Amino acid sequence: MGLTTKEAFTQLTSTKGWYKIVGMNVNTARSHKRHFKDGTISLTTVFKLLEKAGYKHKTIWEK
Repeated sequence: MGLTTKEAFTQLTSTKGWYKIVGMNVNTARSHKRHFKDGTISLTTVFKLLEKAGYKHKTIWEK
């Protein structure tokens, strides 16, 4: 079963050295992680970081 966006980003950011995986410096990574915890980071940014880390996004629509 897949992960929610929140679960995937939490999993990514709990990995030691995750900022190296997505190609950013440590200060930017801390800022993104803080904004995620505060709920002020954009979904676009989260999606881009997850994609850089190798996560695949799939959306399922149901009625």
